[in-house]
Order: sequence, then structure tokens, then C-alpha cells
Amino acid sequence: MIQRNSKPVLPGNIRTLNPEAKKAANDLFLSLSLWLNYEVEVQRAAPELLNTFRHRDTLPGQILGTVGSTYDDGELYLQSLLVGITEEHAWKQLVRLDGNDNPSVLCPLKYSEQDMAKFKTEYAKWEKDVERKMRVFEEIGVYTGWNGAVSPHDYNEVVRRLAVAKQNFLDRESANEEERAMWEKAWPFQDSVK
Repeated sequence: MIQRNSKPVLPGNIRTLNPEAKKAANDLFLSLSLWLNYEVEVQRAAPELLNTFRHRDTLPGQILGTVGSTYDDGELYLQSLLVGITEEHAWKQLVRLDGNDNPSVLCPLKYSEQDMAKFKTEYAKWEKDVERKMRVFEEIGVYTGWNGAVSPHDYNEVVRRLAVAKQNFLDRESANEEERAMWEKAWPFQDSVK
């Protein structure tokens, strides 16, 4: 197990390792050294950025990170985080606790059973849409959040992969011609250059 912010060391038996294991140990040592140097430089130049990286997987970090993605179809994800903080164990992580281990401030958010049922249905649909989009991104071979920009060198290949991905998507999602027309209309990657 590698400790964060610890100085990387080569294994004591590096000289006796076979060439493949020795290369792997040296590569790991180099990678860890570069990462440590990166963290030191980031800490020096932008300490709040490093703090953000360290806490990005915590509930407060997820809430803050979601603010930007809310404008990119992330409203339901943000809503799921807000629903999550209404749970007592989550709320206790966000506010100061009193002497009895209770939150010093009650959570101001409350959801009715009807609201929760509606939210769960909408969230399940949203998750399915995100999965659809991710599958298409994987088929095209682009990164998550791709905005359609392609280098001139890769343009023809990406156009070809996009056409294949579109056909696969329409075949996968359509049970009949009416549905196919609906999905064709909803296809988000319309090429403005013909």
C-alpha cells in the first residue's frame, strides 16, 4: 500500500529482481516521484486546487463539483446529492454536532414520499440516458464531455465512427420505425459541416 505524500523508495531487493519486475519497480518509483513533485508544485502555486483534488470524492466536494455540471444536463445529479444530504448520516458530515452527537442545525430540506417516488423515476431515466451517451462516446472513441471538436487529421475517422455509432444507437433503441424517427430527431451529434 502506498502512503500519500510519502517519499517513494525502491524495494530493498531491487538488485535481485528479474528484469521485468525491476523495470516495473523503476517505473513505479519514477511515477510516484513525478506525482509527488506535481503535488508539491501545486501546493506551492495553488493550495486550494490541491485541496479540491483531495476532497473531490467527499459529499461536499461532489456538491461543489456539480455546480459547473448543472448546466450540462446535471440537474438530476445535483438533486440526487441534495436528496442524499437529507439522510441523517450524511447531514452529520456537513454540520457541527452537539454534545449528544446530533446535528447542531436541522437539515432544511424535506421530501415527501410522492416527491421521492417522482425523483427516483426521473433519476432512473436520466441514468439510462447518461449510459446511452457514454456508450456512444466509447463507440466513437472520444472523452466524456466531448464537444464535437476534432483535429483535421482525425476528422474523417471520427465522422466514420460517429456514423457507425449512430446506426448502432438507432438499432439498439428503436423497436419500430416510429421510435427510430423519434431517436433520429433526438440524436445530439448533428454535424454542422456537410
